[in-house]
Amino acid sequence: MPEVSYREASKIKVLEAPRLAPGTCCICGTSRTDDRQYIDMNWDIEWYGVVYFCTFCFIQAVNTIGCLTREQSEALEEENNRLRQMVIDFRAKEAVIDDTANKLRDSGILDFVTNRDSSDADSSISPGAQTITEFYDGIQQGSAQTGKSTEQSNSKQGSDDVSSSDTINDFGEF
Repeated sequence: MPEVSYREASKIKVLEAPRLAPGTCCICGTSRTDDRQYIDMNWDIEWYGVVYFCTFCFIQAVNTIGCLTREQSEALEEENNRLRQMVIDFRAKEAVIDDTANKLRDSGILDFVTNRDSSDADSSISPGAQTITEFYDGIQQGSAQTGKSTEQSNSKQGSDDVSSSDTINDFGEF
């Protein structure tokens, strides 16, 4: 049995140009063969002839009732895929941010942050927590003390330090 495509078996034909009289689109009256095709629905009306619709008018008609062309559908699908990927990326970034925030909370590094008491408009500090200023001052003092001890250790040469005569030359020898 020979294979027949749906388009060939259909009563609706898509033609490059109108074949029979009147040979024009029944809506706009054109018979141009620029970049439009003609739809023949196999309607032959007495005293008129064959009814043709140009693809421009047909697309306008189906868009009016809410149908989409293949190109419109593909464009919407591409946009939908792009937006879907943006949502996936956003959710991944949100998960990383939430995970990082939870790790910071669990580490105690955020204990200096003030908490708002629901009954009091002023902020109160949770027990054992520092203000931001106290926390910053503690860091500054710690780094100043570390800097002084490093300075002292650099100025003193220990007995186990390598003397300047025990340097390695370019060939890896002493």
